[in-house]
Amino acid sequence: AGVSNGGAEKDECNICDDDPSNDCVMDNCGVWGGRGGVEIFGGCYNIEATTILNLSNHYLSGTIPSEIGNLINLTTLDLSFNTLNGAIPSEISNLTNLEYLNLSRNELSGEIHNIFTNLTKLKSLKLKLIKIEN
Repeated sequence: AGVSNGGAEKDECNICDDDPSNDCVMDNCGVWGGRGGVEIFGGCYNIEATTILNLSNHYLSGTIPSEIGNLINLTTLDLSFNTLNGAIPSEISNLTNLEYLNLSRNELSGEIHNIFTNLTKLKSLKLKLIKIEN
């Protein structure tokens, strides 16, 4: 089980959560197991407790998952020095507590539109060597 920054982990039903009492139980919405966890890049993160996510230089590839926008208490997000590609997901705008964002040295591209409009606490934004428009 991948415990990371706040106590969430995958249970025996492969559900990322922080509540072992409801493992392998379907809720009223048809969701199996727990609450409070989100899986990103193979790690399991507690939605409420995760404030820093530093995956710089972790050999990550593919796109940034939209689920990253569920980590609403993030103050720091560093995904620099990987080979992430595609567009920056609009769900980044859900991270209203974000103060530091570094997406530098990836293969990201596309338009950013108004992704950063809601990020009013942002103090540092690093987008070096990526191909974005707007």
